[in-house]
Amino acid sequence: MRIFVGLAVLILVVATTPASAEEKARGPYDRVAPGKPPAKESKVYTNADLARLLESVEDADREKPADAVPGAEKAPESKTAPGQADAPADPLIWLQQRQLAEREHREAVTVAEAALAAARQRLADLQKQWMATRNPFAARPTLSDEEKAERSKSSETAAERHERTEQLVKEARAAVSAAEAELARVRAGRP
Repeated sequence: MRIFVGLAVLILVVATTPASAEEKARGPYDRVAPGKPPAKESKVYTNADLARLLESVEDADREKPADAVPGAEKAPESKTAPGQADAPADPLIWLQQRQLAEREHREAVTVAEAALAAARQRLADLQKQWMATRNPFAARPTLSDEEKAERSKSSETAAERHERTEQLVKEARAAVSAAEAELARVRAGRP
Protein backbone atom coordinates (compact mmCIF):
# COMPACT_ATOMS: atom_id res chain seq x y z
CA MET A 1 0.00 0.00 0.00
CA ARG A 2 2.83 2.36 0.80
CA ILE A 3 4.32 1.68 -2.64
CA PHE A 4 1.11 2.72 -4.37
CA VAL A 5 0.87 5.90 -2.35
CA GLY A 6 4.51 6.72 -3.13
CA LEU A 7 3.97 6.19 -6.84
CA ALA A 8 0.86 8.35 -6.84
CA VAL A 9 2.72 11.21 -5.10
CA LEU A 10 5.61 10.92 -7.59
CA ILE A 11 3.23 11.07 -10.54
CA LEU A 12 1.50 14.15 -9.13
CA VAL A 13 4.81 15.93 -8.59
CA VAL A 14 6.05 15.21 -12.12
CA ALA A 15 2.72 16.09 -13.71
CA THR A 16 2.38 19.42 -11.89
CA THR A 17 5.97 20.61 -12.44
CA PRO A 18 5.85 23.85 -14.44
CA ALA A 19 7.39 23.87 -17.92
CA SER A 20 10.63 25.72 -18.60
CA ALA A 21 10.57 29.50 -18.97
CA GLU A 22 11.21 29.29 -22.74
CA GLU A 23 8.25 27.01 -23.28
CA LYS A 24 6.02 29.30 -21.25
CA ALA A 25 7.06 32.31 -23.36
CA ARG A 26 6.08 30.64 -26.62
CA GLY A 27 2.46 30.32 -27.58
CA PRO A 28 0.90 26.97 -28.50
CA TYR A 29 0.92 27.86 -32.25
CA ASP A 30 4.60 28.86 -32.21
CA ARG A 31 5.76 25.36 -31.46
CA VAL A 32 7.11 23.29 -34.35
CA ALA A 33 7.49 19.54 -34.25
CA PRO A 34 11.15 18.61 -33.71
CA GLY A 35 12.94 17.62 -36.90
CA LYS A 36 10.42 19.28 -39.22
CA PRO A 37 11.36 22.58 -40.86
CA PRO A 38 8.78 25.32 -40.88
CA ALA A 39 6.57 25.43 -43.95
CA LYS A 40 7.95 27.48 -46.86
CA GLU A 41 5.93 29.91 -48.82
CA SER A 42 4.61 28.42 -52.04
CA LYS A 43 5.43 30.18 -55.28
CA VAL A 44 2.73 30.98 -57.76
CA TYR A 45 3.53 30.97 -61.47
CA THR A 46 1.28 32.70 -63.94
CA ASN A 47 0.93 31.80 -67.62
CA ALA A 48 3.17 34.75 -68.50
CA ASP A 49 5.88 33.42 -66.17
CA LEU A 50 5.66 29.99 -67.77
CA ALA A 51 5.87 31.49 -71.27
CA ARG A 52 9.03 33.42 -70.28
CA LEU A 53 10.59 30.24 -68.85
CA LEU A 54 9.76 28.30 -72.03
CA GLU A 55 11.26 31.04 -74.22
CA SER A 56 14.47 31.05 -72.20
CA VAL A 57 14.79 27.25 -72.56
CA GLU A 58 14.17 27.46 -76.32
CA ASP A 59 16.76 30.23 -76.64
CA ALA A 60 19.31 28.12 -74.81
CA ASP A 61 18.61 25.21 -77.17
CA ARG A 62 19.10 27.42 -80.21
CA GLU A 63 22.43 28.71 -78.90
CA LYS A 64 23.74 25.16 -78.34
CA PRO A 65 26.06 23.96 -81.12
CA ALA A 66 24.55 21.20 -83.27
CA ASP A 67 27.68 19.07 -83.05
CA ALA A 68 29.57 18.98 -79.79
CA VAL A 69 32.40 17.09 -81.47
CA PRO A 70 33.48 18.28 -84.90
CA GLY A 71 32.85 15.74 -87.64
CA ALA A 72 30.46 13.65 -85.52
CA GLU A 73 26.94 13.17 -86.78
CA LYS A 74 24.07 13.43 -84.39
CA ALA A 75 22.05 10.19 -84.20
CA PRO A 76 18.30 10.57 -84.58
CA GLU A 77 16.55 10.27 -81.27
CA SER A 78 14.01 7.49 -80.89
CA LYS A 79 11.37 7.16 -78.22
CA THR A 80 11.57 3.37 -78.29
CA ALA A 81 14.21 1.28 -76.62
CA PRO A 82 17.22 0.21 -78.66
CA GLY A 83 16.56 -2.94 -80.67
CA GLN A 84 12.83 -2.36 -80.92
CA ALA A 85 11.06 -1.26 -84.05
CA ASP A 86 9.58 2.20 -84.00
CA ALA A 87 5.95 2.19 -82.96
CA PRO A 88 3.46 3.67 -85.41
CA ALA A 89 2.45 7.23 -84.69
CA ASP A 90 -1.26 6.43 -84.80
CA PRO A 91 -2.46 4.68 -81.61
CA LEU A 92 -5.28 2.97 -83.52
CA ILE A 93 -2.81 1.35 -85.92
CA TRP A 94 -0.65 0.30 -82.98
CA LEU A 95 -3.69 -1.22 -81.24
CA GLN A 96 -4.73 -3.12 -84.37
CA GLN A 97 -1.19 -4.45 -84.85
CA ARG A 98 -1.02 -5.46 -81.20
CA GLN A 99 -4.37 -7.28 -81.38
CA LEU A 100 -3.29 -9.06 -84.57
CA ALA A 101 -0.04 -10.17 -82.95
CA GLU A 102 -1.90 -11.43 -79.86
CA ARG A 103 -4.40 -13.33 -82.02
CA GLU A 104 -1.57 -14.94 -84.02
CA HIS A 105 0.19 -15.87 -80.78
CA ARG A 106 -2.99 -17.48 -79.39
CA GLU A 107 -3.45 -19.44 -82.64
CA ALA A 108 0.17 -20.59 -82.58
CA VAL A 109 -0.20 -21.73 -78.96
CA THR A 110 -3.41 -23.60 -79.85
CA VAL A 111 -1.72 -25.35 -82.78
CA ALA A 112 1.29 -26.29 -80.62
CA GLU A 113 -1.00 -27.62 -77.86
CA ALA A 114 -2.93 -29.71 -80.41
CA ALA A 115 0.33 -31.11 -81.81
CA LEU A 116 1.46 -32.02 -78.30
CA ALA A 117 -1.87 -33.71 -77.53
CA ALA A 118 -1.66 -35.71 -80.78
CA ALA A 119 1.93 -36.75 -80.03
CA ARG A 120 0.97 -37.85 -76.53
CA GLN A 121 -2.00 -39.82 -77.86
CA ARG A 122 0.20 -41.52 -80.47
CA LEU A 123 2.71 -42.41 -77.72
CA ALA A 124 -0.04 -43.85 -75.51
CA ASP A 125 -1.40 -45.96 -78.39
CA LEU A 126 2.06 -47.27 -79.27
CA GLN A 127 2.78 -48.10 -75.63
CA LYS A 128 -0.46 -50.10 -75.44
CA GLN A 129 0.47 -51.89 -78.65
CA TRP A 130 3.99 -52.55 -77.32
CA MET A 131 2.59 -53.98 -74.09
CA ALA A 132 0.17 -56.15 -76.06
CA THR A 133 3.02 -57.59 -78.14
CA ARG A 134 5.16 -58.09 -75.05
CA ASN A 135 2.63 -59.69 -72.73
CA PRO A 136 1.02 -62.88 -74.01
CA PHE A 137 -1.83 -62.56 -71.49
CA ALA A 138 -2.82 -59.06 -72.61
CA ALA A 139 -5.46 -58.56 -75.26
CA ARG A 140 -4.18 -58.35 -78.80
CA PRO A 141 -3.68 -54.78 -80.02
CA THR A 142 -6.46 -53.18 -82.01
CA LEU A 143 -4.95 -52.19 -85.33
CA SER A 144 -6.14 -49.83 -87.99
CA ASP A 145 -7.00 -51.19 -91.44
CA GLU A 146 -3.68 -49.92 -92.80
CA GLU A 147 -1.69 -51.67 -90.08
CA LYS A 148 -3.65 -54.91 -90.60
CA ALA A 149 -2.92 -54.82 -94.34
CA GLU A 150 0.77 -54.09 -93.65
CA ARG A 151 1.02 -57.00 -91.20
CA SER A 152 -0.62 -59.43 -93.59
CA LYS A 153 1.78 -58.45 -96.41
CA SER A 154 4.94 -58.61 -94.29
CA SER A 155 6.43 -61.79 -92.97
CA GLU A 156 7.47 -60.45 -89.55
CA THR A 157 7.68 -62.67 -86.56
CA ALA A 158 6.23 -61.60 -83.21
CA ALA A 159 9.70 -60.72 -81.90
CA GLU A 160 10.44 -58.54 -84.93
CA ARG A 161 7.06 -56.86 -84.60
CA HIS A 162 7.80 -56.20 -80.91
CA GLU A 163 11.18 -54.62 -81.72
CA ARG A 164 9.64 -52.48 -84.46
CA THR A 165 6.94 -51.32 -82.04
CA GLU A 166 9.59 -50.58 -79.42
CA GLN A 167 11.45 -48.45 -81.97
CA LEU A 168 8.20 -46.61 -82.80
CA VAL A 169 7.67 -45.93 -79.07
CA LYS A 170 11.15 -44.37 -78.84
CA GLU A 171 10.41 -42.19 -81.86
CA ALA A 172 7.06 -41.17 -80.35
CA ARG A 173 8.77 -40.18 -77.08
CA ALA A 174 11.19 -38.01 -79.05
CA ALA A 175 8.23 -36.47 -80.89
CA VAL A 176 6.50 -35.69 -77.57
CA SER A 177 9.62 -33.99 -76.16
CA ALA A 178 9.99 -31.99 -79.41
CA ALA A 179 6.31 -30.95 -79.23
CA GLU A 180 6.76 -29.88 -75.58
CA ALA A 181 9.80 -27.81 -76.51
CA GLU A 182 7.91 -26.20 -79.39
CA LEU A 183 4.98 -25.36 -77.12
CA ALA A 184 7.35 -23.79 -74.55
CA ARG A 185 9.02 -21.77 -77.31
CA VAL A 186 5.69 -20.53 -78.68
CA ARG A 187 4.39 -19.64 -75.21
CA ALA A 188 7.57 -17.68 -74.53
CA GLY A 189 6.95 -15.74 -77.75
CA ARG A 190 10.32 -16.53 -79.35
CA PRO A 191 10.58 -17.21 -83.05
